[in-house]
Amino acid sequence: MKDLSSFVKKRRKEVNLTQEEFAEKTGVALTVLRKIEQGKTNLNLDKVNLVLSMFGHELAPVDVRELKTQMTILSLSKKGKIENDLDLENALYAKRNLRFLTERRKQITEATELLEKVLKSYYKNKADL
Repeated sequence: MKDLSSFVKKRRKEVNLTQEEFAEKTGVALTVLRKIEQGKTNLNLDKVNLVLSMFGHELAPVDVRELKTQMTILSLSKKGKIENDLDLENALYAKRNLRFLTERRKQITEATELLEKVLKSYYKNKADL
């Protein structure tokens, strides 16, 4: 939470607002803003996102599997080779996860295409009425 607190505090100061003024503008209680800036961890995500929305940002859940896979691929691509057993283990982990993530993306794409067809049909039928 330290990065979040530093980010919010820095950005608030950049726009020359006190904590009180900023809390009022974002629609959160002063205590919420203070908790964020103090790095507290027991925060309401909706309230945090109200504050972050002032800077065009949002917190959202992250798929750890996808993140680790991306980091592994980036790390191995920078090295350009597998240097040890840990690199090999990470490469195999990434390969397994890429299969899973590819299949999941395929399913999401198919579902999105189906949804688009349903919406087109709906709007076409509505226009015909």
